[in-house]
Amino acid sequence: MSLDILQPSTDLEIETLAPDIPGVNTVAGTYEEQIAELNQPETVLDPDEPTLAATSDDPISAAGAIEPVGMRQIFWRELKADKRALISLFIFIALMAFVFIASAVIGNANALRPHILNLNQTPSWWPWGPGGSPTGGILGTDGAGRSVMNVLLVGARNSILIGFTVSILSIIVGTIVGLIAGYYGGNVDNVIMRILDTLTIVPTLMIMMVLRTLIVNFTLTHMILLLFLFSWLGRARSIRNLTMGQRVLDYVSASKTLGTRNATIIVRKILPNLVAMISADIVLTLGTSIGMETTLTVLGFGLPIGTPSLGNLIANALVPANMAMRQWNWLPAVILVFLIMLTINYIGQALSRAANAQQRLSA
Repeated sequence: MSLDILQPSTDLEIETLAPDIPGVNTVAGTYEEQIAELNQPETVLDPDEPTLAATSDDPISAAGAIEPVGMRQIFWRELKADKRALISLFIFIALMAFVFIASAVIGNANALRPHILNLNQTPSWWPWGPGGSPTGGILGTDGAGRSVMNVLLVGARNSILIGFTVSILSIIVGTIVGLIAGYYGGNVDNVIMRILDTLTIVPTLMIMMVLRTLIVNFTLTHMILLLFLFSWLGRARSIRNLTMGQRVLDYVSASKTLGTRNATIIVRKILPNLVAMISADIVLTLGTSIGMETTLTVLGFGLPIGTPSLGNLIANALVPANMAMRQWNWLPAVILVFLIMLTINYIGQALSRAANAQQRLSA
């Protein structure tokens, strides 16, 4: 018998193994069609082409692409939800840029140069009293003939620089003290907290007044150190409480088990989780420092009269004639301080909410 009779015919149709299943085609095709199908090259997927899993809207398939939400995203979400905080941020940035650029152009010498012939000139737009003076400028002149606008810009720069410096110094010292007290606990925490309690109950305003009278040549540096003397106490207490909550978490225990040094755990593990709260404290401390500097200067225990500041401008209101008839000598400084404090307050509240949200997400 020849083996050719076992070769299937080219016209013979091969039946499937399940001819009785309804809806299934029982004819698989001719022999040549099956051979051609087997000889077709395999389809190779392009790795750069997005697949169905990558473009799927299914939250389960896309869950692996979800990135953790950072502090920046949370803060912008809070700003978008709170329009007052968003507007305050834009106003604060524009105000800071204008103050620092304009004060750099004006300079201290021009701001403090007196003009005997232009004493207490009303602003050019002033609608009350004798009317506007063409030589008074936008905000008029003070009792020394100096432009109130120039003194206001230079004084605002000095007050803001004092606030920023005091805020940074207080945050640095308060964070270090709070981290040490909160992490080590025990006797270390007891000693530090008793010192903080003692300094907290001291009447800080009275102590600063006494120290101010003891310093003869009082400058901006003395003012910064005087405000910094007690400003870090609250920061240290809040950082200490947050650190005590972090040190009992699993990642700290795991680091200790692996033999990581305490300083490394504090700096590289605990401190990054407190950055959000520290950022909010910086903004809020800025407003507090500016307000304290203004208060001390108005009371006569701050910067000397020859140093431009918002407090010295507001102190002009203590003169009865200025209070009654020359409101341009002190009113612009009051408005500027109010605007700065208001914007800082709204921005600080948004940062605090964002920090609290990040703490909840990381818990």
